[in-house]
Amino acid sequence: MRTIKYILSFIFYLLIASCENVDVVEHDLPFEELTVINGQISPGDVNPAITFTKTLPLNITYDIERAEITDIIAYLKSEDEIIYPLEYHENGIYRPKNNFLAQPGATYELFADKDGDKMYGITKVPAVPELTNTQIIEGHISCEIVPAVNEVYSCVYVLIENSQYGNPSIALREKEFFSVEGPFEEGSGAITIRTGVVPREYRNEHPDFKLGVEIYAWDKSYKKYFETKDNNKPIDDIFSQGGGSIDWNVSGENAIGLFIGFSTLVYSDIIK
Repeated sequence: MRTIKYILSFIFYLLIASCENVDVVEHDLPFEELTVINGQISPGDVNPAITFTKTLPLNITYDIERAEITDIIAYLKSEDEIIYPLEYHENGIYRPKNNFLAQPGATYELFADKDGDKMYGITKVPAVPELTNTQIIEGHISCEIVPAVNEVYSCVYVLIENSQYGNPSIALREKEFFSVEGPFEEGSGAITIRTGVVPREYRNEHPDFKLGVEIYAWDKSYKKYFETKDNNKPIDDIFSQGGGSIDWNVSGENAIGLFIGFSTLVYSDIIK
């Protein structure tokens, strides 16, 4: 999961044909090296991974050993002022040195420094979404949830295997979020989110699989990212694209990325 494939500059060739001659003109676009931060925190996470890498030019084959950054100075700060220094492990991954346990509803800050360049992120870790109803309407799964303040919501359909054996796992997950809804005001009441249309063969009873829905609660800053990226990607592929103006929630000198809190709920007793 969480594959990082950043390509933010490239070299290309323009071929101009003229009678018997072909001239090759080389154009170099300026390359800007950026620090890429990838941090996702869910309730109950112990010492979660925060990844620091750098962008590479197109003419260099992506290699984590080239992209990783091993000398970042960074720490997490909880809302009760506890500091958790981060230490490097491997492949650009840093984890808190001390016992960090992410609490639902808590807010955490990320501070980082690379050669004097300061970077910052802040996020709320949502509690597990409160689901009140699910049903299939016109081929999609409609979910009614009770929203919390400063959170946004999305969902995907899933196929669950081994549920009859008490060891369920997700065998297939919808590739894109249909939408991300919110944030909502306090006391707004239940709201509805939906998946894309579920293929008919998934809606039929199957001996090995059960249709379900996976609901996501996000820190509210995720919505701006979702609305500004080029394509709607699933959670395990959020850093797979560049290009366009993307609204990241990390700030700082030459830095991009997401430091984001989220939680999920998988539910399978859907009214058909």
